[in-house]
Amino acid sequence: MLNFKICNKKTVIIGQGNKFRKDDSIGLYISKHIKKRNNFLIISNDNSLLENFIEMIIDFKPKLIILFDAADFNGPPGDIRKFSIEDLINIKNYSTHTFPVSIILNYIKEHLPEVEIIIYAIQPKDIGYGVEISNELLNAADYIINSINNV
Repeated sequence: MLNFKICNKKTVIIGQGNKFRKDDSIGLYISKHIKKRNNFLIISNDNSLLENFIEMIIDFKPKLIILFDAADFNGPPGDIRKFSIEDLINIKNYSTHTFPVSIILNYIKEHLPEVEIIIYAIQPKDIGYGVEISNELLNAADYIINSINNV
């Protein structure tokens, strides 16, 4: 069971992925279905460099950053795992196009030392070319979305 400690915290929600790589788009799906709130900054990062959003995130001055993305951690498809910045080093092929996500998030943390950063990775089933998301990942995403929207 996921525990989202959002309440009234200023929160940045980042959904990361590639909309043309099937399950890799799951972070985008999640970010597009989160209810907008005054204390949320929601970023759907489709094929953009996460570093393009650094200034926007720092200016928002969040207390919490949650990043959702597909990542291969050798779990069953649709499995959701919580990771810290340090944990990202152990996830196979986890990076943006230029800089590893851990470097970008550590940079943000340097500027916002009080911010809590949580990464939720969802194990993909298929990241081949296409726009269909597998049922296992849609079920996991809907669980996440409902958990956040009902807080």
